[in-house]
Amino acid sequence: MSFTGKATYDPGAPPGEEIAEDVSAIIAMIARAETPLLDMLEPADMPALSTFHEWLDDALLPNRTLLTASAASAATSIAVTTGEGKYFRAGDLLKGSLISATAASSYARDEVMLVTAVATDTLTVTKAYGGTTGVVYALGDEIQRVGRAALEGDDSPAAVYSNMNRRVNYSQIFTEPINISGTLEASKILGGVGINGTINREVAKRTKELLAQLEAAVIQSVAPASTMQGSLTVRRTMDGLIAQITANAIDGSAYSTGITEAGLNLAFRTAWDSGADNIDVLMVNGYQKRAINSFVGASRRWWKPEEMKYKDVVAIYESDYGPAKVLLNRWVPRDMVIGLDSSRLKVLPYSNRSFYLKELGDTGDSFKKQLIGEYTSELRNGPDGAHFIISDIPFTL
Repeated sequence: MSFTGKATYDPGAPPGEEIAEDVSAIIAMIARAETPLLDMLEPADMPALSTFHEWLDDALLPNRTLLTASAASAATSIAVTTGEGKYFRAGDLLKGSLISATAASSYARDEVMLVTAVATDTLTVTKAYGGTTGVVYALGDEIQRVGRAALEGDDSPAAVYSNMNRRVNYSQIFTEPINISGTLEASKILGGVGINGTINREVAKRTKELLAQLEAAVIQSVAPASTMQGSLTVRRTMDGLIAQITANAIDGSAYSTGITEAGLNLAFRTAWDSGADNIDVLMVNGYQKRAINSFVGASRRWWKPEEMKYKDVVAIYESDYGPAKVLLNRWVPRDMVIGLDSSRLKVLPYSNRSFYLKELGDTGDSFKKQLIGEYTSELRNGPDGAHFIISDIPFTL
């Protein structure tokens, strides 16, 4: 289903509201041209009901934490990241993580520790549990829980929980004016535009431009630093994908001429370690799309001479973490790859403010109309690791 600009629950303008013409049919007709992301998304199930749009994100309890201080091989306690202590309890078995920040050699994976008590962010532990060898950990090393053991006949332990996170975004108004002189509207001009057809042509063109603006805003826009809800002097703008994806932000400056397969797999693995399970879209500009196409260049050994075609394209990249559609999008920065779980993204119209054409009342010898729409985006688990961004990737022209 092509993007229509409306929410499936949005019934349209209420009786009496002066909305001259809904342009959703025009949107559905031309959305594919410059809006591959919008065209891919399902219509939002509900419209936004406030310029300050809120939703709740939930996540499973984490099973990893970082050390906030070093720990000797015979230490009796370890200090973990602020706020993580409540997720652990007596009986947890811990090991150094496979992606430890500093303990890259195998020694960090040999020891098992048993948690015997928890006090906020300090875990009392029995190191070298089960005959394993105690090791030294450094500040920033990652520790993961590998199991939890209860005592036979013990009382129910204290509950551990994670709070849902309140996320917000802001609606943004998109508009374009249409002003056609009476002479031009009555004339038959070159290009096959018939009498009284000029306004319809301009509506289609301006609608296409507004859709492109919306697509670009969903990806790259940012909310103002202050007075985010807007005022008579401050324009209200939404946060786009890049602003909302704050976890799994990977520096790609080491890739000399474009993203590499190793770099892309590292991003998938990093996101998977954070809990992502359905990154199904890779959004790239043409520069990084060419780099992804080159992944298969050296191994290609087939062609069909009779078709006189040479194919050099990767439409779907399938890794150990699942398949992802490679979506060419001109609004993604040239130095960036965005890994997106599309099921967690919605583009919502403000209630009764999906794109529409408003009559402005003719003045003098001209016809005046205005295309208006108000939208926001909702990206679930953007700060929680469900997506990734690789940025600052060098590219060749």
